[in-house]
Amino acid sequence: MNACFAAPNALAVTLAALIIIPQLSAISVWINEFHYDNNGGDVGEFVEIAGVAGTDLSLYSLMLYNGNNGESYGNISLSGLVPDESNGFGALSFLKSGIENGSPDGLYLSGPSGSQFLSYEGSFTASNGAANGLLSTDIGLDETSSTPIGQSLQLTGLGTEYADFSWTGPAFESPGTLNSGQSMPQPTGSTSGASSVPDNGSSGLLITLALSGLLVLRRMI
Repeated sequence: MNACFAAPNALAVTLAALIIIPQLSAISVWINEFHYDNNGGDVGEFVEIAGVAGTDLSLYSLMLYNGNNGESYGNISLSGLVPDESNGFGALSFLKSGIENGSPDGLYLSGPSGSQFLSYEGSFTASNGAANGLLSTDIGLDETSSTPIGQSLQLTGLGTEYADFSWTGPAFESPGTLNSGQSMPQPTGSTSGASSVPDNGSSGLLITLALSGLLVLRRMI
């Protein structure tokens, strides 16, 4: 009888761990704001990355894609730790001259917590590089040769992950800080500004639990 009850318990542990693990893979940083075109010669082109405070952006890569042929034409070197500006979230900005002016073009962010392939002035499929074969997501907004200097495309809204926000602009830019109209509430169940996103150690523990459950189940059957 004990063996009969042990097997379901092991299975329950395994399934619970496997259900939780995919949730840890949600990207903890995202493209939050960028500027690529303005009136006259392009000035101060940049891409801003936002996300969980303490995230090491040197572990991430940001590639630039040309939508006409789907090929990468460069990258932006990322570095630094995301600061804690608001309840465990913040942003860092990176200057990059020569960001192409669309119709369409895109940005591909990838790293330990996932990837994001955004485009402007249309969508396209990447034909090489890290995003090879992926279809971009058009943000639905653009800058033009009449966009005033000092404006950008940016996320606005209330939340703690990319899907909580919506794109707006062109509007007054704020490179390196969370956007005007963008708020990060205190994470549910948290008593401090620390992130509620588990670290890699938590992921490893859950994976170990899952494997242990499978071994126990195998022995009991």
